[in-house]
Amino acid sequence: MRKVIVAVAFALALAAPAPALAAPAPALAAAPSTSHSCYGVHGRLVCGGYSMRPVWRYECAFVSRQALEGYGWGLILNGAGFSIWGLFADGTIVGLPAGAVLGAIGIGSGASGSFIVWYADTYYQPRTVCAWVKEYVR
Repeated sequence: MRKVIVAVAFALALAAPAPALAAPAPALAAAPSTSHSCYGVHGRLVCGGYSMRPVWRYECAFVSRQALEGYGWGLILNGAGFSIWGLFADGTIVGLPAGAVLGAIGIGSGASGSFIVWYADTYYQPRTVCAWVKEYVR
């Protein structure tokens, strides 16, 4: 369970903007247009007519206790939102099945968030976490 929590915290840390210390790769051709959608073809990502190949790189990020607690509180609020939408669905023609599903999602999200906040307060020691991350380049 500890590895799952560390993996979630690392994913959140990677969502932060990357430092501007890394030099950008030289452009060999025009960049793909952002107005085109991306789609998968035979296991490859195609964006704007250009085939994007996956490249793995090793990333490290510092995960603080506050970041982990913030993620946990976000899950709790997300669960509250799903539970409220479940209550609204119970009173409409959509009926009890949709409300029950939304309520169950809300309970699961809230319980997961509560566990992460408890773990961060009780056992978590701030540290740097490293993992392999996949990105797509042309």
